[in-house]
Amino acid sequence: MLAQHGTWNAECLTSTLRQMVFYRDPGTFAMEEEAQLLFDRLLDLLSHLEAQVEAGVKFTMGEAASSGSAAYRVFVNEVMLGDNMIYADNGQVRVFVNHDVINYFGTTDEHFTAETYRNLQNIMQRSTLISGTGEKERHRFFRTMREEVERRRR
Repeated sequence: MLAQHGTWNAECLTSTLRQMVFYRDPGTFAMEEEAQLLFDRLLDLLSHLEAQVEAGVKFTMGEAASSGSAAYRVFVNEVMLGDNMIYADNGQVRVFVNHDVINYFGTTDEHFTAETYRNLQNIMQRSTLISGTGEKERHRFFRTMREEVERRRR
C-alpha cells in the first residue's frame, strides 16, 4: 500500500484563489453565480481534505474512509514552501518537479531522489503533524484556509 505524505501551508491555497479572483474581477464569468459556485466547490474540497487528514487515509470525495485506503499523513509548516514537488515511493522512487507552472518532469535518479527524501524528512521534522492527531492545530489550519476563501470571494 502506498503511503502518502504532504506538507502544507497557507500558500498551498493562494495560487488557486488568485486565479479565481483574477478571472472573476474583470467579469470573465457570464454570471457572478458561476464564480460563487467555484468558491463553494473549493470550500467543499477543503472539507474533504480535512476529513481525509482527520481520518489519516485517502478516500474518494463523497465516500466514507475505508481501511483499505492509502495512509495519508499531512504536516503543517509555517514557512513558505518554494515548490510543488511530489515525492512518490511505490517500490520505484520517483520525484516529480513542477516545471513552467502546469507541467511536471519526473526522475528516478537515485542521488536526486535520496537527497529529496532527506530534505522532506527535514521539513517534516520541523512541521506539525495534523493527520490523525493534532485536532486543535488541524481545526485552526482549515479554519484559516476557509476564512481566506471567504475573504477572497467578496
